[in-house]
Formats: sequence, structure tokens, C-alpha cells
Amino acid sequence: MVGLEGDFDGQWLDGKSSACLPVNCETKSTWLSTIRGRFGYAADRVLFYLTAGGAFGNIEANTATTFQSESKGGWTAGAGLEGAFTDHWTARSQWGRPSEPMGQLL
Repeated sequence: MVGLEGDFDGQWLDGKSSACLPVNCETKSTWLSTIRGRFGYAADRVLFYLTAGGAFGNIEANTATTFQSESKGGWTAGAGLEGAFTDHWTARSQWGRPSEPMGQLL
């Protein structure tokens, strides 16, 4: 099996730290998107696959005196398992790993 897949995820990741003395720091991410190829082997109603492609997301960094917002891109790779319950319904579990600097978004 060979295929192409894309997704867009809204997220509300928010981290705060007081390590930026004398002011507090905050880092946020509100979206992550990927476009990946899927390459796999189907055994009856179960699909084993590998996936790889591009990942894109945003990161915002704030202190009391500065604000930065930047979109970043990188690669992502992973593997998964998808099973068909009927001809029209499937479920899957997938593990994925974004590249650096994309890993800083997650």
C-alpha cells in the first residue's frame, strides 16, 4: 500500500517559567500540521505501515518586554497499525517523531 495523508491539529500547549529572572517567560503553540507518505503491507484487514514527510507548526515566546511568533518546519517519521472493523470503519494507532526544531513545539 502506498498513500498520501495530511492533517491539521489545533492545540493549546502553554508553558510558563520563572527561570527568566527578573521576568516570567511563556511559550505557546496553537497549531501543528503534517503531510506524509504512508507505505505499508496489508494482511487481511490489518495494515502495518511506515510514514514520513513534512511537519509545520507555530511557536510563540513571550516575556514581559518581548513577543515573538514564528512558524517552523521540519520532518516527521513514524509507524502505525490500522485495522478495519467493516468495509467503511477503521481504527489505528500511530507513533510519530518530529524533527528538531519541530520537537521544540511539542
